[in-house]
Amino acid sequence: MVVHRFTGVNATASSPIFRQTALTLAVAALGGALFVLLQAPLPWLLGALVATAVAAQFPVRLGVDLRLRAGAHAVLGVMIGSAFTPELLSRAASWALSLSAIPLYLLIAVPVAIAFGKRVMKLDPVTATFANIPGGLSEMILSGSMLGGDLRALGVAHLTRLSLILVLVPFALEWATQASLSGMVGGPVSLPPRDAMLLALSAGVGAGLGKALRLPTPYLMGALLVSAAVHLAGLTEARPPGWLLAMVQVFIGALVGMQFRGAKKGETLRLVLGSGALTLVLLLLALVFAAVLTRLTGFGFLALSLAFVPGGIAEMALIALLLNVDPVFVAAHHTLRVALILPLARVLRARLVRRDADPG
Repeated sequence: MVVHRFTGVNATASSPIFRQTALTLAVAALGGALFVLLQAPLPWLLGALVATAVAAQFPVRLGVDLRLRAGAHAVLGVMIGSAFTPELLSRAASWALSLSAIPLYLLIAVPVAIAFGKRVMKLDPVTATFANIPGGLSEMILSGSMLGGDLRALGVAHLTRLSLILVLVPFALEWATQASLSGMVGGPVSLPPRDAMLLALSAGVGAGLGKALRLPTPYLMGALLVSAAVHLAGLTEARPPGWLLAMVQVFIGALVGMQFRGAKKGETLRLVLGSGALTLVLLLLALVFAAVLTRLTGFGFLALSLAFVPGGIAEMALIALLLNVDPVFVAAHHTLRVALILPLARVLRARLVRRDADPG
């Protein structure tokens, strides 16, 4: 069985690149659809990953054209940037203290996470950085893989962290608040032409700008900056439609799932246990910050807990909405965390690599 990740340019409908990419994404999409029916957390991502990982154990030629990764980066950047709205800007002054605690949280969490990854989980410096620091799952997997990290370890670590958070946090908060989390909030199916054009321009112009400015993870960061500017200017309040975000998750799930070809059970179990232990440490740290900031700011402990829990922006904002907690407040803190993590992770990676190369 051979797994390919293509970077060639001749992806015509009759080429092996096209056929294998189509087959892989079809398998991944079927897995995502099944997980939707099972009402699993992050169904398109987790379902695609599981289905592709299972298929990778059989003599089937799987592969994805990695040029699609640039598009995935741009869509994620637009999604993150869409959290920056005029409403957020007008209310952000009252959030100054809690927002300013995000860098402090990262100053504690990031070194702990990296050290844990290197010393306990025995990962290489790049993988330890991108697998364990509390950034967004998709962003860290894509960025870490582009910088040479172990894609399998990146996927297992982040999926373990987010899966634990998505299982533990909602049920714990539902039990604590007696609120119901059975509701479902979906993204838009379609957009008005003007909004669609603005989001597409944010992705295209942002990707070009990020590449021209040589930003870290240029397609993501460039699209994030342009999308944030467009939303802060009040030109649109739209976010990428749900089906497009589902496609991005299917692609990332397929990309990660293929890495389970020949995976050793002992190695995977070690990654899951290590990532699970680190997740509990990061959750405890988030709750400590929430407790302290509740006294200092007067904001509710529930809102601050959701703001500091190291989960995804969309997932934490959704839980906030279902619990009648301000989702803009929660999204603002997670957006700041992810925006700070992206350049910080690259700097830390460079330092760690130099340190390992010259231990003296």
